[in-house]
Amino acid sequence: MVYTRGDYFANKEEKQFSRDEHSKGIKSNLFNNCIIYVNGYTKPWNRLKLHKEIVAHGGTFKQFLTKLSGITHIIASNLPLKKRIQFQNRKVVTPNWIIDSIEQGKLLPWQDYSLLKDTDELQRKLVLSKTTPNNNTSTDCNDPNFIVNYLANSRLHLLSDWKSQLRSTYLTNNKANHISPHDEFIILHIDFDSFFATVSYLYRPASFQNIQFDKDPIVVCHGQGSSDIASCNYVARKYGIKNGMWVKHAMTLLPHDTTLITLPYNFEVFKITSQILFDTLNNEFTCFNHKIIPISIDECIALLPRNHHFDDHDTIQKLCKDIRDKIFELTQGCIVSIGVGYSQVSARLALKLAKPDGVYIDINNNNHHDNDEDFLTKIELRDLPGLGPTMQHKLHDFYPNIKTLSQLLHQFPTIDSLRQMFGNKLGLKMYLTLQGQDDDESKRLIYDTENLFTKKSISLEINWGIRFQTMKQIDQFLARATTYLIETKLIPDSYRASSITLKILKRAQGAPIDPPKYLGCGRCDTLSQSSNLGVPSGDSGIITTELQNLFRILACPPLELRGVGIHFQKLVQTNTISNKQTTGIETLLQRGISPSPQLIDSIPTNRLSPIPEDEPQRRKRQISPLKKSRIYNNFHGNDDDFNDIPSTFQRDFLNELPTQIRNEIKQERKIDAKAKRSKLATLQQNIAKRENEELNKTNHFMGKDSIFEPIKFQHMEDFKQICTMIVQWIRETITDSMGPHQKDVKLFKKYLIKLYNANKVHLVLRIANIISTELNLNSTRINKDMTITQSGLQEWDKILLNVVIPILHQNHLTFQSERKISIEYDV
Repeated sequence: MVYTRGDYFANKEEKQFSRDEHSKGIKSNLFNNCIIYVNGYTKPWNRLKLHKEIVAHGGTFKQFLTKLSGITHIIASNLPLKKRIQFQNRKVVTPNWIIDSIEQGKLLPWQDYSLLKDTDELQRKLVLSKTTPNNNTSTDCNDPNFIVNYLANSRLHLLSDWKSQLRSTYLTNNKANHISPHDEFIILHIDFDSFFATVSYLYRPASFQNIQFDKDPIVVCHGQGSSDIASCNYVARKYGIKNGMWVKHAMTLLPHDTTLITLPYNFEVFKITSQILFDTLNNEFTCFNHKIIPISIDECIALLPRNHHFDDHDTIQKLCKDIRDKIFELTQGCIVSIGVGYSQVSARLALKLAKPDGVYIDINNNNHHDNDEDFLTKIELRDLPGLGPTMQHKLHDFYPNIKTLSQLLHQFPTIDSLRQMFGNKLGLKMYLTLQGQDDDESKRLIYDTENLFTKKSISLEINWGIRFQTMKQIDQFLARATTYLIETKLIPDSYRASSITLKILKRAQGAPIDPPKYLGCGRCDTLSQSSNLGVPSGDSGIITTELQNLFRILACPPLELRGVGIHFQKLVQTNTISNKQTTGIETLLQRGISPSPQLIDSIPTNRLSPIPEDEPQRRKRQISPLKKSRIYNNFHGNDDDFNDIPSTFQRDFLNELPTQIRNEIKQERKIDAKAKRSKLATLQQNIAKRENEELNKTNHFMGKDSIFEPIKFQHMEDFKQICTMIVQWIRETITDSMGPHQKDVKLFKKYLIKLYNANKVHLVLRIANIISTELNLNSTRINKDMTITQSGLQEWDKILLNVVIPILHQNHLTFQSERKISIEYDV
């Protein structure tokens, strides 16, 4: 006799009716001749409360909706568009119809509580809302809203973010339920069938109401053409369509008379449906005791204690059916498959056989560890965890006939033979898998969940829409990305990052500038650079500056950038920092050692004081009080000893410290030295220098504080001294019949040209006036003083007319308007 799914529901309904007969009509016959079905989650009364009250007042409660013809009323608080169309000719009312009718003692008109008012108008509104463009959506990476919009439409971000929340919830619910390595469980591996495709189909737009999930090839994606397929139903998989494939390639795999149905994402419903799975397993099935370990948004493993109640094949089979029926009912159509085994690997392989829409139980009452031969024969080699395509090809090159795990076990019966074929680590994993046992890494998921699920890093990766023109745009983008990570991930969980990594995608040489995928990354080279911050930080200014510096180290031109990834690693919680980083002075005092009063006063018990709640988001970096101490500030030598300390008293004092305290001070010196040598410190110094130059450039044109390169003449910088020297030079050479030396004149001419090029024409004019004045004074004395020669004056006249005056005349010929000024030469 074949036991079908319909027979199962019929038997359950018959049992329910027999139970209801004992309670029917106890309070009244208000709902006599009413056959009522409750759809989904209802409020303010839930399904159980409605069931009890309907039966108590003479009504008939339908547990399962096998057909609509026998139903008089449908109770629902809300309905998706699919159900609104399906029930449009039925009496669909809210739970308040039941509540108010009971309170007033009479059957009220159902029309006053109808849920399907103006269904056609509602459909038009939904279609309109689907086609109305979102003004906040932006594909420009320079838009301040780009990062938020990108992540809001990213399936991978949804998976990562929701999985993190599920893990956090699991750790919170199981803090008191410690799992010992000696505890044994029956493991149920539960997974939705085509999760994204199924949910998108159930909540599809009105324009797709005529499609059928079990007949039409359906995929979920953002668009057409080069859009990636996120999920597909089993009909599409029969044609060779896979997740990650481009839509236009998937279309070529279908027959000419078959159309590929592309459905949009519905992220909010994805999260709600996932939450139903975990809430149902935790709340409805108490046998698991909240030990529901999330694997992904649509996948988990449930730990069932090994005892006489659940060590029977039929009992577990019934439990799996109850789980599947409950999930199907609450999600209004989503199907889960379940694989059961004594280990994670057995349950995972059993899930392969259970899909789609089934249950496979791999438990053997006689041997709880070894897999049976029949089970291994059903598992193909490609389904083996950890055995990638490369190793499969290597195995098939030597043993082309091995297709199943049973054949693999016969060919490699011992662990040594497996290690010789696959290597030590993978060989051991293969051996344990064939024996139905988990390796140490897999066991951590159950027995060391807290360490495995504790957040150790956060990241943000964007490889679509990245198109920049300038470095300033990249700096602004890095600042926005850093602020987003800190405000949404780091600060809410009270974490600080000790290390950061910048990963970028650079367009590969020869790759097209515009790849086939619109605004995609195309073929790229991956570059990365990391930096240790020294002190854990959550300051956006510090982290942004360091990321900008890392990008300059990678030396990627802005036009070549195609992807950006920011990773915060080695996360430390704030309370951990303040608890761990305490000084050794307290320990020093406890051991009876008396340091100097100045040292005690300068070092409090806690190095990092708590951060006030009202402190601005851009926190000031905390400075260790130890670094303020007199002894610490005198350290400038080798990290391995204290011989560089100038004071003998200080050196003797440190040598007398306990090893732990002495090592602590050494470590602080290393951190301080590293901070001084860090790229961030150098960058900050350069910024401060540029700001100072910008501030003072209009105030210091001359003198020792001038920001310009000083113009020297004969190694002299002061212009007054140079003028004095020129006067002395004229008076000494005017008495010489040969005049000044030609090499000195060339040096003098170069000096005047430098003054002119530095826009100091007024200084050249002053020198010209000095020469003219000296020549005028000495020309009147030429007849009186025989030491002054006519030839000496003539040489200086030539220097004035042929060297100095032409330089001044260039002012009228230049194209620089700043120099076009009228100068009257007093010569």
